[in-house]
Amino acid sequence: MTLAILSDIHANLEALQACIERLSPVADRYLCLGDVVGYGPNPNECCEVIQNLHCVAVVGNHDQAAIGQIDPSWFNPLAAAAVRWTQEHLSESSKRWLLGLSEVVMEDAFEAAHGALDYPATGYITDAWSSTPTFDLMKRDLCFVGHTHVAAVYAQAKGHQMVGVQQISSGGSVELKDGFRYILNPGAVGQPRDGIPKASCAAYNTEARVVTIMRVDYPVQITQRKMRDAGLPELLWRRLAVGR
Repeated sequence: MTLAILSDIHANLEALQACIERLSPVADRYLCLGDVVGYGPNPNECCEVIQNLHCVAVVGNHDQAAIGQIDPSWFNPLAAAAVRWTQEHLSESSKRWLLGLSEVVMEDAFEAAHGALDYPATGYITDAWSSTPTFDLMKRDLCFVGHTHVAAVYAQAKGHQMVGVQQISSGGSVELKDGFRYILNPGAVGQPRDGIPKASCAAYNTEARVVTIMRVDYPVQITQRKMRDAGLPELLWRRLAVGR
């Protein structure tokens, strides 16, 4: 089976559609790691697309802010402005769907959260040190997270504390080896922050135990134009062109 993994879509419909087009030939199931909305101009359309994929999904911090579960004052001013815009434009059906999402999901082969297992919607895993609480809480050998907008894999040999870290932003495959536990971040579909202005997503072949990070071109200028026309902050749409 191949599990297609999407995270940090951030209401970027063009990036989401491009990733699905790349993943659909191999995908048997989809996993969404949250932040479907926020920043971008198409929150309702992205919610609908994810629902139609029948994804296993978790809620992200921007999703929670959009439905009033997090105070936007915790965000930086640009993100807070995007939250308020999203709140004004989010449909009732999108709100209901987001309200129904869990912070953590667990299946036989993996578990998943938006940020980290200790702080599921808001925690960041950016290095070996910050990965430790999640490794300590893991009940499976594989955990998927997002939130940082940078693709990476964290590996820990069973029975040991040392963690190896590999950033895989440019794409490529990682074989999951016996005797290790892994935390994997597929990067961001709609708001990459690694200096590469391409959508990022992943496919996990459960039989081969190989995770492949994919970087996908999409029409950035269309998304930028939509954001500009919607009155979203200029820096938010300009940054898409540089992946920062």
